[in-house]
Amino acid sequence: MNLIRLLWRGEIPLWKTYWVYGVLGGLVVQGVVLALSYNSLRFINRPGGGLVLLVVNILAIAYSGLMLGSIWRSAGNYMGPRSNAVLARVAVVLGSLTLARAVLAFFYPAAVVTESSLVDEAVAINVQLPHVLNDDLRLDRVTASGMGLTYDYTLVKGQASEFDASEVAKLVNVIGICGGRMKGYLDAGVVLTYRYSGSDGVVVASKTVNRQACLDGGR
Repeated sequence: MNLIRLLWRGEIPLWKTYWVYGVLGGLVVQGVVLALSYNSLRFINRPGGGLVLLVVNILAIAYSGLMLGSIWRSAGNYMGPRSNAVLARVAVVLGSLTLARAVLAFFYPAAVVTESSLVDEAVAINVQLPHVLNDDLRLDRVTASGMGLTYDYTLVKGQASEFDASEVAKLVNVIGICGGRMKGYLDAGVVLTYRYSGSDGVVVASKTVNRQACLDGGR
């Protein structure tokens, strides 16, 4: 706690605050967040997994805010060349903009959803695939196209001709999707497509979920 107090007061030398706690510490924190993001499928469906992701992201945001404030104050106490203090504070301003976007993306995802962010989402999931959800179902690929995401699943216990398309379509829990972690994407106009194929690669059923489907109560 004493270290945090000294940092926040700007009483630690600027070079150390910026490079050690700001840059190096920030890289470590970002590394942890990225590691969890690229292993999210292992956490999200486990008891307490969502809470772990929530806590880590909140701590990362808090650390970033602490470092930005500490660097700003340390720059104010800096006794060396004025240019160094100015550059440090410029970095704080730019970092604050990045942090503000990260906060919006976390708490209000609909505010910052773009085609680029959807591509990033697909990449983060695809590095974890294929992912076996249960004995009958496997997620093989996520594709981003415009303001849409397509999830390709495989029904591993039979070929396409062995399944009833209407029954397979019921695997898509529209109400759960609308009220779950994808709600922010749907509110931003993202279209989610869930496609199911048999073990032979032939599509059995496909269902689309968008904001209107949520307003219609999943019908």
